[in-house]
Amino acid sequence: RCHTPQSWLVKNIKPLHEQRGFPLVGAHGTADCRQCHQSASQYRFDQINTECYTCHKTEYRATTQPNHTKAGYSTDCNLCHNMVGQSWSATGNGFEHGFFPLVGGHNLACNACHTGQTVMQKINPDCKSCHASEYTRAISAFPAHLTKIAKFACNECHSANGWQAVRFKPHDAWFGIYSGNHKGAWDRCIDCHNNNSSYQANCKRCHD
Repeated sequence: RCHTPQSWLVKNIKPLHEQRGFPLVGAHGTADCRQCHQSASQYRFDQINTECYTCHKTEYRATTQPNHTKAGYSTDCNLCHNMVGQSWSATGNGFEHGFFPLVGGHNLACNACHTGQTVMQKINPDCKSCHASEYTRAISAFPAHLTKIAKFACNECHSANGWQAVRFKPHDAWFGIYSGNHKGAWDRCIDCHNNNSSYQANCKRCHD
């Protein structure tokens, strides 16, 4: 089952595992076989349970941020974790988070947003629920956030790559892509939009 007439060396260990539905990726690719196959001391490599919890119950029980046992998290570990890399990935990679993509600045450890010790509770996806300080700063610099801009969602101008990267599609449609000296951070908007009134796209207004 493992050896060939040509050599006692087993060269197809990874294909053997893949055929049985447990690819040796990440930390499992460098693990000592005997860590999982306890029967190896009898020169047997019995097929074992491939559920993560079978080998990783110690890690599950020892985790406190958040406490998996108290929270009653599923023991199907790969719902949130993956095996890529030399350790567990707790950044949401591998977890279906499509309703709120974990990209840019949102690629954080789960408990950075889900601060409770209960099952990953639903939290308010509205930007201001987490970014109140940034919103307050924006109002101070550009009061139109409370009037003309109030009807727009934060992500219509800002992105998860940072508050400074501002793009507003309706603006691009009539003023063109931000470029040259017209390209600036979000707080540069007030260079042209210095009050709450509508802005007329007239070069002379700024460049007289």
